[in-house]
Amino acid sequence: MLLEAHLHALVLELADYRVLAKAKQFLRVANDEDVQAGLPMMDGVLNEISTKVGAAKVRILAAAHGAFAAELANVRLHRSRPGSGGGWIRRGLRSRLRAVPR
Repeated sequence: MLLEAHLHALVLELADYRVLAKAKQFLRVANDEDVQAGLPMMDGVLNEISTKVGAAKVRILAAAHGAFAAELANVRLHRSRPGSGGGWIRRGLRSRLRAVPR
């Protein structure tokens, strides 16, 4: 979980995206349905993040592998052990970014 949080921060930093100070500036919180839906992002915000991450994709991959090489190697060593964690990290950062536009 901590590795994933650090990776998210790295992605936002390299994509040059600054999270706005107030949740209502980027999350839909207008009514109970929005809250029950898990506070979805506003469409414009999601599009901006996708565009910026897409533009920085190569740098993000290189930086993530450089910053977390030891952690990624450790996850790979234990991937066959049930319940060992790693989740999407084990499947690789590339698969997480595959849906991001180029």
